[in-house]
Parts: sequence; structure tokens; C-alpha cells
Amino acid sequence: MAADGYEAVLTNLFEEDLDTELAWRAHEVGPGSAASFLDSFEQAKDAAVSFPAFMPQVEGSDYRWVPVKKRVAVFRIDARARRVVFLRLYNASSNWKSMLRKSAKS
Repeated sequence: MAADGYEAVLTNLFEEDLDTELAWRAHEVGPGSAASFLDSFEQAKDAAVSFPAFMPQVEGSDYRWVPVKKRVAVFRIDARARRVVFLRLYNASSNWKSMLRKSAKS
């Protein structure tokens, strides 16, 4: 838990996205790439937990995001429970905002 009392929670979908990314990197690029990506995610997660309201907000929503290499980790803040809930991991060059809106409607 961060010093200000927020904790990170990964949804099942986020864990699936992260596992897929790590497996692809390990297989296609090498284990070092997967380890480096995981380190980058841990740093991004720590920043989001430490300063959740300072992360960029997705326009017209309660979602926020933090960059992780060439990906974006999308989260929401649950202030009541003092949690940062990571929802999805998207490719930054994709139309991830549109994909996020579609998945939120489902």
C-alpha cells in the first residue's frame, strides 16, 4: 500500500492483458524484454498509486491512464475504498480510447 493509503488492484482483464504482453515479449523478443516491461509497469503502478489524481484523465470519463513503454494502463480511482483499480492494458498506438468506451458499455 502506498504511503497515502491507496492500494493497487488488478482486474482479471488487466491481468490477462499483462500476461499476454509478457508472454509475447518473452517469446518474440526475449526474457529480458518481458522483465523490463514488468519493471516499467511496476514503476507506472507505483506512480499511479502514489498520485492517482495527477494522472491524465480520459476525456468524458472517470478513467485515468499511465504510460508503460508503448502501452497505456487504464485505471479508475475508488476513493472510498482507497484503491487504484487497473482495468486494461492497451497498445498506445491503437484507438484505445474507443476500445475502452466500447468495453465500458458492455
